[in-house]
Amino acid sequence: MKHRGYSLVEVVLSLGVFSGAILLLLGLLTPILDSRRERDDAVGASAALHAVSAELRREAFSEISRRLLSEPLATTVTPEDERVFCYVSRRDGVMRKELDGLDDLVSSAFYEATLIRDPFLSAFETDESRGVITLWIELTWPAFASDGRQTSRDRRRQTMALIALRRE
Repeated sequence: MKHRGYSLVEVVLSLGVFSGAILLLLGLLTPILDSRRERDDAVGASAALHAVSAELRREAFSEISRRLLSEPLATTVTPEDERVFCYVSRRDGVMRKELDGLDDLVSSAFYEATLIRDPFLSAFETDESRGVITLWIELTWPAFASDGRQTSRDRRRQTMALIALRRE
């Protein structure tokens, strides 16, 4: 018996099945990559929150109290008055109070850390006498777009942590 090869219909059907299988696999790969990116962002944000918290705890209580009371900070009552405390590099975790130039902005993405006072948890006037300052650290990212312009707040991801600083 002579084998004459595959007909055009068989070849087209097998290519269609193969293409469908490849598209299905690619469709499954996208959510997996997205969930990994979200997990990496969450891990990086957690590390950045710890770095900011450690920096606040490293400073002298009286210095923090003086600075926080002298500078207008955002509160949970007036969130539009926010002030950036620092930027944390998403690449290497280095904290910076200010960003020097466009090269830094383009070469690395940054978390933006903002300190927010909650007047219901910690009254401004009594912080120094009580020896405790309670505030929120808000971390948002990406702080800047790839062209160096600041990303609008409604397009950022966000996480927050409550911190209490005590006088030692």
